[in-house]
Amino acid sequence: MNAEQVSQHPLVARGTCISAHTARKTVIYDHPDDGRCYIRGRGEEVSSFDFTLHNAKGQIFHFVQVDKCLFSDEADGSRCDCLLFTSAVALFVEFKGNKSFSGRQKGRKKALTQLQASIEWFMTESLLAAGEEVEVIVANGTRKRHPSFSDSIIDKTTELQQLFPSLRIRYGELPFYKL
Repeated sequence: MNAEQVSQHPLVARGTCISAHTARKTVIYDHPDDGRCYIRGRGEEVSSFDFTLHNAKGQIFHFVQVDKCLFSDEADGSRCDCLLFTSAVALFVEFKGNKSFSGRQKGRKKALTQLQASIEWFMTESLLAAGEEVEVIVANGTRKRHPSFSDSIIDKTTELQQLFPSLRIRYGELPFYKL
């Protein structure tokens, strides 16, 4: 993704939905009251439902608040919560604060639909190009074991890959990512 191109898009440029960072560790959360994603400040309490980006090399990455910023009305609530990207990878993140097993499964299904709508929009707007590496992340809480994927989750992930064959899509549910 090209940061200049994204920042000049009319929906992004109208507000403060995009910011650049070089922090080696960034914790992002979905605010429970306004539904917008934010970066936690130093010393701020961290939740097990936060998403942590580890940036060991201190490279520049961009943070885009998608839900309630880039798309502010209820009709656009079917988008992901935020996007983090460098020139090498785009991370589409959807937060789901489901504590029960069945809630996490339902949350994953809805999250993948929201992530799909977001990827489609960024591709339609020519902000995401063919061949780019994309990771879809459902920040679904910390778990001690690797998440088990039901057939429907695997099918939905395969569907994403079929819809966007030119993208290298990976699905992750771990609450962190290393650049």
